[in-house]
Amino acid sequence: MVQEIIESKYLERFSLGTASFGNKYGICNDQDYVDQEKATQIVKYFIINGGYQFDTSCGYGDSEDILSRAIGGMYDGNMEITSKFVVTDSHNLDLIIYQIDQSFNLFGDSLNTILCHTPDLLKRNLEDITIEAFKYIKESYRIRTGISIYNIEEIINISNNLKSRIDCIQAPCNIFDDTAQRVKKSSFIGNHTNVIARSIYLQGFLISEVCLLRKYITQYARFVKISEDLNMGKVETCLRYIMSIKELDGYIVGINKLSHLKELVNLIKYIELNNKQFVLSMVKDNNDPSFIDPRRW
Repeated sequence: MVQEIIESKYLERFSLGTASFGNKYGICNDQDYVDQEKATQIVKYFIINGGYQFDTSCGYGDSEDILSRAIGGMYDGNMEITSKFVVTDSHNLDLIIYQIDQSFNLFGDSLNTILCHTPDLLKRNLEDITIEAFKYIKESYRIRTGISIYNIEEIINISNNLKSRIDCIQAPCNIFDDTAQRVKKSSFIGNHTNVIARSIYLQGFLISEVCLLRKYITQYARFVKISEDLNMGKVETCLRYIMSIKELDGYIVGINKLSHLKELVNLIKYIELNNKQFVLSMVKDNNDPSFIDPRRW
């Protein structure tokens, strides 16, 4: 159990993304993966500073196992963990149920949401099996279900049967991509549906010290210029942008180093205490739509 007193609630709207726990993830990841010792340090610091929401997936390598061990016995409070399952084109419901059961076995009652982590369900004719998986989750565990998407087109034409079972949607949100905002404002989801922002750093591309993908040098230079004009660092620019969007229900921030988490906490405190009004409008990129979709890099 963490003995330190929780200092604040600055992180109460943030969820700790754990894709790099036991898994190399993100374009700016300069280390192989976050091992158990480092993950435990990160989780402890997150909790001390008021964090209690965690995002993981059975598709993130050993992330679930490492997170489970890091949390175990650390804190008596109310953890909220979101995990995900993957649907394959084989339409194997037993495989999906196995993934769901494994997540619950690791996290127990702390697991409060399970998402489908497979894009383009309708195009790939995977809607019916996803509905069956959601039925199983509701009947067996009575927790929230939802989907993780890359663009709003993925939910526009889904059936009412599936739509009614979506309690949560994770969607990209950064200065180049307003998918999460568009989803939240759309008529395609119910009033009960939470929308959580992810990809706030665009898999680390926006906060890298140099442009790591030369084909997107124009977009990178544009973002650097925005940050310089605002007299902000790149991380602060990303954070101020998402934190200014009050209609969103939360934000996921991936962390692969304790030093990054400490920087994040300090910046959030600074932003909250120095809540100046900055005009941070979304930047439309009409030259290359693949830029905001890391699958197409």
